[in-house]
Amino acid sequence: MTNFKLNKPLVIYKIERGKVGTISNSKMTDALAIQFLTINPDRISLFSDFPENWKELIGLENVNTHEEEPTKPDFIRNELKDLSIQELRDLFPTISARAKGDFINKVLNP
Repeated sequence: MTNFKLNKPLVIYKIERGKVGTISNSKMTDALAIQFLTINPDRISLFSDFPENWKELIGLENVNTHEEEPTKPDFIRNELKDLSIQELRDLFPTISARAKGDFINKVLNP
């Protein structure tokens, strides 16, 4: 189950102009919504439901008090693990990897 829901239930949005990949309520995952919002945070207005910490999730707010880089939450990694390698390739067309684990690591640690 996802923490994100679009305002318009039947609309399909392109994730990024000129690239393959779409987002809709029917294929919504937290990882997909975070990718969509990372490209343009103003898109938050397209969502009716989203977590309070959405800015933190896309890297706009650093809640970590240490000097270290903040890490992606474990639930994002788990969401990505639930996808097939083909779904990962469709969502992240600029990333190339043969193994699913390598692909996920490249997504989370560009």
